Amino acid sequence: MEIEVLKDKLVDVKANIEKKESFLEALASFKELLLHEYEKSPLLIQELMFTIILRVGIILQSRYTSDVCLEAGLEIFRNAWNVVSEKEKPDLYIWIKKLDGILNYNPKTFDSASSNYLFDGHLTVDPEPPCPGWMVVRDVFDHTCNYRVRRFHQFVDVVQADSQAIDYGRPPASRVVVTTLPVISLTEEHLSRLGCGSECAVCREELIIEDMMQELPCRHLFHPACLQPWLELHNSCPMCRYELPTDDIRYECQKEKDKETREECKRRDNALISEYMYV
Repeated sequence: MEIEVLKDKLVDVKANIEKKESFLEALASFKELLLHEYEKSPLLIQELMFTIILRVGIILQSRYTSDVCLEAGLEIFRNAWNVVSEKEKPDLYIWIKKLDGILNYNPKTFDSASSNYLFDGHLTVDPEPPCPGWMVVRDVFDHTCNYRVRRFHQFVDVVQADSQAIDYGRPPASRVVVTTLPVISLTEEHLSRLGCGSECAVCREELIIEDMMQELPCRHLFHPACLQPWLELHNSCPMCRYELPTDDIRYECQKEKDKETREECKRRDNALISEYMYV
């Protein structure tokens, strides 16, 4: 398969795994490419494939948690194990072990239809009586206290993560992403959108028609010679701080965890409001 055709297919796969409705189909397509094209592809294509593999793990950990998706993802990691180099296998091993542990975990099940309950150490034959009002209020109070303690610890974790990011800096943008950023020739339409007297935010040169510019996903434009050194040190747009993906697995995982924490806090806030409404 020609390099450009293969690259286009991988770009499509990378876009489709982000959508739940096309996730499984994209994995099936990626599996064929992985098994038949990985070993004979140049290093740049192999890096793009490996980036997609790791992205699948992050998505499965935070978004698509059904057994069908997890099994399809685990199959991708096991197939990748047979074709990647030895230095890349430790990262695969972590994901294989994690996904395999999730799929093989069988929690104890209880018969929810049973009306028996324990009272003073003995199993009764009558249905459990409703909780008294004071117990409901006490449980809500305990839940609120525990919730606020958890929120405080989550806040501390987020602050520590942010302080570490400030102390040690953000990682550079992914090499694969940087090499695939589009280069465009400025037209009158671009200049009218940017406004009169627009300039490159890095070198401060005024932009003119037919200037060759590199465009970020946030639609900000920069001279390629200005943008490349910046992205070798940072993973964000120099103007709006829009973040590009990185090759740092820990950083990407931490971003997903922070996002999950914020969403969980929002869900708990809504649940707590609803609980107070009905007590």
